[in-house]
Amino acid sequence: MKPLIVALPEREREVLFMRFFESRYQIRIAEHRGVSQMYVTSILAKTLNSLRKKILRDQERLDSAAVRDCTLVYRAMAKLMMPRPDTTRRATS
Repeated sequence: MKPLIVALPEREREVLFMRFFESRYQIRIAEHRGVSQMYVTSILAKTLNSLRKKILRDQERLDSAAVRDCTLVYRAMAKLMMPRPDTTRRATS
């Protein structure tokens, strides 16, 4: 997985690192980079999709353990991309 991440363009690599290795929220990444939160979401989605395609393309060259590890990492990252429920709102009756 590391060679795939290292091969990413700097912007994608930095955003991916901040989100998944530093556990920063997308809004904080956006503020740091001076872009909108929606743009960060777009970068992450495109980057994860690109990584998934490369994993699938390289699947034949990798052993089954490496494919499994890459797939698990991809799934964990994709799960973190899912919106979180807003726990600060209260239900109104």
